Amino acid sequence: MTKRFTFKAQLLCGVIIAIVSCTLSFALHRSIFMNIAWIIYGLMWIFHPVCPEGFDKSRGSQLARVAGLVCIAVGLIVKFGIG
Repeated sequence: MTKRFTFKAQLLCGVIIAIVSCTLSFALHRSIFMNIAWIIYGLMWIFHPVCPEGFDKSRGSQLARVAGLVCIAVGLIVKFGIG
């Protein structure tokens, strides 16, 4: 039996990814790390859609996947002004 992320754990993982990518972007003066972080975070929500307790699971999973697509779009479209 594999242990899967909860909603809270997945959000925390996203915050950690954001902190690491911000640090790398500022240290190396390359904004690509921020874009990669957005794409990774979006893929997390697409491949493992979780929703808070109390939400309808099917509707919540659908919304989580849409949010993942939005995150990926941000990572592909936005050029962050670092460096």
